Amino acid sequence: MMRASGEVLGDFLGLAKAALDDGGDDQKNVAAVLVAASFEHTIRRLAAAKTAVSDRPRLEDVVRILKLKVNEVLVGASVATAVGYVKFRNDALHADWKNIQPAAVTSCMAFVEGLLQQHFA
Repeated sequence: MMRASGEVLGDFLGLAKAALDDGGDDQKNVAAVLVAASFEHTIRRLAAAKTAVSDRPRLEDVVRILKLKVNEVLVGASVATAVGYVKFRNDALHADWKNIQPAAVTSCMAFVEGLLQQHFA
């Protein structure tokens, strides 16, 4: 199941890359939504698979407090990085476009790709 999720999430990230390559604000916004949704799903799938989180706690709690940090699924700087991307996720999925920069989309995409390679392969 993790491998199948990883393939779908990888497809989302590929679509986000294509949108960013096209340039423009609308394409950046599409890419941001795809990456933010991929980030959230990746974090929640990791929590469900590696720590048995079955409900829907706040995303920041999944990363920091509840499970991924405590169970060392995310360690070191990965924890702070993931917590930082929670704001990006909120901005993107709530269409707060003025707070979304292409660099943040690219950075979060790289973070999710790393998680996919490490945990979903």
